[in-house]
Amino acid sequence: MKFTTLKLAGLALAAWGLTVAPAAWSAEPWKVPAEESKKKNPVKADAASIAKGKKIYMERCAICHGEKADGKGASASALNPPPANFLDKKYMAANSDGDLFSKTANGRGMMPRWDIVLEENDVWSVVNYLRSLGKK
Repeated sequence: MKFTTLKLAGLALAAWGLTVAPAAWSAEPWKVPAEESKKKNPVKADAASIAKGKKIYMERCAICHGEKADGKGASASALNPPPANFLDKKYMAANSDGDLFSKTANGRGMMPRWDIVLEENDVWSVVNYLRSLGKK
């Protein structure tokens, strides 16, 4: 009986951690470490890189961030905080390439980390694609 109670308490604590911890992470502003923020994009923002970044974005990111990169993807309404709007000039100006790379690669809360799925240069190509949106 005691063991079952301990197991149930452990499961309840784990479930609480899965729901409260992401909310706690998301309540804080997402600050990227200075070292990461200063990283320069080693991938030239040419047509090939931007096309590759767009393809990856549409496959991996659009479900939350939207096909237009406006933060209004099919899953966006279920996420707190809402996904970033990459068309927001203030947001894009406030985030360096290193910031965008770090946030994409490392994730936080409901934002998955993509460094375990994507090559580093692929993440940089996504950054190039996102930067290209502001030039249209």
